[in-house]
Amino acid sequence: MNQGSGWHRTGNANRASNGSPAAHAANRWSARVAGRGQDPGSTSRPRAVILLPIGNVQYQLTDNEAEGYATLSGNLVVQYLELDRRAGEAEPRQLTLRADRAVIFTDPISETDVRTGQLKADQVRGIYLEGNVSASDGNYTLRGPQMYYEFHTNRAIVPEAVLYTYSRDARVPLYLRASELRQVNDRSWEGDDIRLSTSEFFTPTISLGASHVRIDRVDRVVRDGSSAAAGADGTESGQVTDGTEPLPNVRTRHYAHAENATIRLGDLPVFWWPGYDGPAENLPLKQLEVGANSRDGMRIATRWDLFSLSRGLSKFDNGRTSADLILQYMSDRGPAVGLDLNYGFDEGRGSLFGYLMQDDGTDRLSSGREIEVDDETRGMIDFWHRQDLPDDWTVILEASYLSDPAFLDSRFEEWAETRREYQSRIYARQQRDNWALELFANYDLNDSVPNEDYLLSRGYNVEKLPEIGYYRLADSLFGGKVSYSSEYRLSRMRLSLPRHTLGQIGQSSFGFGYDPDEELATAMYNAGFRETMVNRFHTRHEMAFPFSLGAIKINPFIMGRLTSYDDNLEEYSDSAEELWWFGAAGVRASVQFWNVNNNIDNRFFDVHRMRHIMEPSVTLWSGSSDASGEDFPIYDADIEGVTTGSVVSFALRNTWQTQRGGPGRWRSVDMLRLDGEVVFHGSETQGQYDIPRFFDFRPEYSRFGDHARGELAWLVSDSLAIAGHVIYDMNESAIARSSVGYRIDHGRGLFTYADLRYFDANDDTLLGAGLGYRLTSRYRFQGSTTFDLNQSDARSISASLTRSEQQIDLTVGFWYDQFREETSVILYLSPKGTGGRSYGGVFRDEGQARR
Repeated sequence: MNQGSGWHRTGNANRASNGSPAAHAANRWSARVAGRGQDPGSTSRPRAVILLPIGNVQYQLTDNEAEGYATLSGNLVVQYLELDRRAGEAEPRQLTLRADRAVIFTDPISETDVRTGQLKADQVRGIYLEGNVSASDGNYTLRGPQMYYEFHTNRAIVPEAVLYTYSRDARVPLYLRASELRQVNDRSWEGDDIRLSTSEFFTPTISLGASHVRIDRVDRVVRDGSSAAAGADGTESGQVTDGTEPLPNVRTRHYAHAENATIRLGDLPVFWWPGYDGPAENLPLKQLEVGANSRDGMRIATRWDLFSLSRGLSKFDNGRTSADLILQYMSDRGPAVGLDLNYGFDEGRGSLFGYLMQDDGTDRLSSGREIEVDDETRGMIDFWHRQDLPDDWTVILEASYLSDPAFLDSRFEEWAETRREYQSRIYARQQRDNWALELFANYDLNDSVPNEDYLLSRGYNVEKLPEIGYYRLADSLFGGKVSYSSEYRLSRMRLSLPRHTLGQIGQSSFGFGYDPDEELATAMYNAGFRETMVNRFHTRHEMAFPFSLGAIKINPFIMGRLTSYDDNLEEYSDSAEELWWFGAAGVRASVQFWNVNNNIDNRFFDVHRMRHIMEPSVTLWSGSSDASGEDFPIYDADIEGVTTGSVVSFALRNTWQTQRGGPGRWRSVDMLRLDGEVVFHGSETQGQYDIPRFFDFRPEYSRFGDHARGELAWLVSDSLAIAGHVIYDMNESAIARSSVGYRIDHGRGLFTYADLRYFDANDDTLLGAGLGYRLTSRYRFQGSTTFDLNQSDARSISASLTRSEQQIDLTVGFWYDQFREETSVILYLSPKGTGGRSYGGVFRDEGQARR
């Protein structure tokens, strides 16, 4: 309840020893409150009144007339109302008390004052209630068979109590049950033999038990993404308030300090910890998985809120920080421990992920190969931090280390496929208006290339010690007739070659051209790659001359770039030169047509009016150089990875828009988008690729080849969407890549999807399909498969059944991966409201637990 702050002693020695049973009980409970021994605190508060029911009221004074008490009976309601709003609060506080019987202790007053039904709050010393007792101020509700409450100290004591509130931050209810609950002040409660849960049931599915607990309410005033703990009066520390306006963006959380804490499933304790400190809405256990798979054997995987398990660490929880402890055991491999930390403060944020395991098993890699691991300590650490500084500076720090070249592919496959480059670097950027200054330095802590895209392209890492870059975009010259962009980069750099073989990462010589048993650094050295330091200066300049001819927008442009090395790199290529120039010129032209038809109305396709927008465009580009990017090792794909030649592109974008929603709810949607492009290149164009692509914004990045491209996105209705794309290689007279798929919501909790993909380079035709179905209000099923039509074989199969309780989701899942020859069965328990992240099929890829 929220009526004041602090403790205030009251004398009960002279209270009447005779009277009703309720009066005798009131004396006992008021004596217990007064005898708690806490120091008195401030009792200052706004003017307030107490409203009493007018009816069956008896009033008398004690023998020495130092105190009076009134007994009330019947289905009564007592209200405490403050007449003024407190500083920083939106409304005056009020409290409603309900009970069958009550005794009110007062200063010496007349019975006439009591029978008026309204007393001044400072005349009332306390109130005892019994029989279906409840007290509520709108934010908190306290129930029990008996209650003693002192208005001027906000102290209360309730046996067999239930405290209820709702956490808007965590979006979950909070129930505290205790054999005895004491309100310490308007922000704190203490209880013995407690059960803390998010369920209203007397025996919740999952709960936190403790021999003793204290619950504190903490308000945080949030401004501009920052937060600060509120003081005792609810205002931000150090803030001045005039008391006229409520404080904005106040976030309220409840923190529990528990002794002898246990996690309980029903009435069964399954985990004990000496103490718990953390959000009362959260359980220390965030996830629990039990299962088995052909890679790890039997396995138990858990994720814990580290702040909750350590009272020493809980002080670092500022509301924007989370720290998860990962504990796992795998019967065929060994134990594992991890830390997943994410933090934030006023001008910075970051993360730290660490994982360590004692491994004695078999790695099954994404290539399908197996590697034996002989009792090794393996793991990784990944740190990232961003700091915003004055004068528009941003600094990013990163550090990544992996124990061995196969670790990431074995344990965190998704990160190996999709994550940004693993590196240790410092990056600083100052950006204003249309210019940016960049400072960059990195160092390779790993003797491998963890990211699959870098491994399959250049095959090595690049260190820069350091690089300085300056960029300007679209400077306006000659009154806007010319747009000028430029960049300057000065780099001191070197290659970092992998110190492992292809066999150690489960790869063969196919696609690499190296002996699988030869160290890659040696093989690359023999191919001309060197780890010597190289200085490079690079500058690029582009000028555009946009103008219009009626509705046609025309943008001629010219580009020139110069790259200089202090080493001619002759070991790599005889054609490499110390100075490399590249020049290009082109023109882009586009126009837009549209047509609106207000007479189209079709309920079947949910079409009401139609707008068709056509945007044809053409790009002509030709680039020339005195060298080829193939003559240089690739330090940066956007510098050494460019190609020259002549290209013309014809493109057409079609967009059909309609209105949906119905009267009063009409909204415009892009119902259908159909894009097409045809690209031709000249005979002198460098480079031919399995899957050609043209990039209009910088044609030198393109993968040249005569081809046609088409893309489709059709929102047939709000429940059905179809999408697809195709790239046709005209040089090979074959489809290089294509896909088409749909997703449909059938209603009644059922959705399905399917997609068909074709890759000519690998001659793969893959069919993917899946569905989700809510069987009942508690059960839902999900399943998916990927089928190789050429091999008539399933690449992967997964299925899961989830039972959703009020507090937890319980999932039973099955997963099969043909490449890894891996089968998994899991039982997954996820408490709701914990802020935990799913492992996403933990036996397949723990990497889905992060980012």
